[in-house]
Amino acid sequence: MLALFLIIVSALVLTAWLLSIDMFINAGKAKGYSMANSGKLWFIGIIATPLVVGLYVAALPDNRKIVFEQGSSQSSRSTSDDDALPEV
Repeated sequence: MLALFLIIVSALVLTAWLLSIDMFINAGKAKGYSMANSGKLWFIGIIATPLVVGLYVAALPDNRKIVFEQGSSQSSRSTSDDDALPEV
């Protein structure tokens, strides 16, 4: 009975492990990266931990075109004296 319980728990943990790796890779895709060679991330996630993949994806800068368009329109406007930092 205990062996069956351990097998079920192990299967659930492995499933959660793999689903979390998949979610982190999808988050990288949502940031605008192709993740064409996501096999490396799968390898790291399986051997190390999905948290390593999550930290890697969280550290990636946002690469979506929408963000760059918004940033360029905001940087093109002129800054006023209210936007400037006070002198120290």
